[in-house]
Amino acid sequence: MQFVPTLTLTTALLAAGIAQAGGPEQGPRFGGWELNGFFEQVTINSDAAAKSLIDTSAPSFGIGGEYYFANSLLIVGGGLEGLAYSDNNKFSQAVRDNYGKTYDASSSASGTSLFVDAGIHYPLPNSLFVSAKVGATIVSSSRSIDNCNDCYKESIKIGGGGYALAQTGVAFDSFELSLSYKQYLSGDLESGLGLGISTHFY
Repeated sequence: MQFVPTLTLTTALLAAGIAQAGGPEQGPRFGGWELNGFFEQVTINSDAAAKSLIDTSAPSFGIGGEYYFANSLLIVGGGLEGLAYSDNNKFSQAVRDNYGKTYDASSSASGTSLFVDAGIHYPLPNSLFVSAKVGATIVSSSRSIDNCNDCYKESIKIGGGGYALAQTGVAFDSFELSLSYKQYLSGDLESGLGLGISTHFY
């Protein structure tokens, strides 16, 4: 199965992190928050995408936060992610703007994802690091006309699920750059390849 390498790596890193979680030299001296923003290219199950009349790949942008425990490798976090689907079933509707002008507007398909996760953040030499997390997400998606309160709207059934995430990056004095790979273990999303930037407060 294609998620085995990611799940195996994540499990190995989590096991190593838990084993050394008590080592004060491995984690930050003081607990604190890290805020992050990221771009991710998400792959969607082909059957679910076909039923919803969207493409099997979608870009997404998200924001989140993570809490680092003092003298520990353990981290917990969560956030919000917006998905921009490529819509294969657009519709048009006559709308009126605030100035009374009427025109035809086309729909778009999008989704919002809420996620929580937990894992370990393992520092390496030369300011490098690796992270491994497991988490879960819920997704709400629809096809609608933007900025229109009374227009037609329909639900898109793309389900969230559990995932394993492996991440690597480089840490600077006040921020980090990272590359991540997320493998979904359930639901209609399959994987995500992401780039992130974060800043910490500890």
